[in-house]
Amino acid sequence: MKGEQQEERIPNFIGNAVIILTAAHLGCEVEMLATAQEVWRTKRLPEAVLLGMYEKAACDAVSAVRKRGLAEQADRLGEIFYRTGEFPPPEEDNT
Repeated sequence: MKGEQQEERIPNFIGNAVIILTAAHLGCEVEMLATAQEVWRTKRLPEAVLLGMYEKAACDAVSAVRKRGLAEQADRLGEIFYRTGEFPPPEEDNT
């Protein structure tokens, strides 16, 4: 049962990786960037001891994006990154 619960949580942690990576791409200061990069690359949960900090880092990244008025741009870029695995070239970031 515990393994099943962790498997169900993997998509959340991939989503958190996209949030952190997108915020960093937009120039926001984020925590746990290396962990987010690893989660995105491996599609695996971070180490158990990091789970709470990782989730908090994603929430903080959302707050940082909102404070800078970049929520719409972050949503669009995050969606592109999730589908393609990369951000568009800088000249396309602001469209």
